[in-house]
Amino acid sequence: MSDTNDPSDSRRNMASATDSAAPLLDGEALLQGRKEVRIAFQDQVYRLSVTGNGKLILTK
Repeated sequence: MSDTNDPSDSRRNMASATDSAAPLLDGEALLQGRKEVRIAFQDQVYRLSVTGNGKLILTK
């Protein structure tokens, strides 16, 4: 019986469900243990943060 909570299973499912031309970035690797990172894009700074429910939110 397989573990249904294996994060690698959901990553594989996401990769197969998305456009193969778009790279799949690992959110945990991007955050590197932080709750928030700033992203510079086209002269703007955005915040990628983890909510209290463990969801990601991108804000300007």
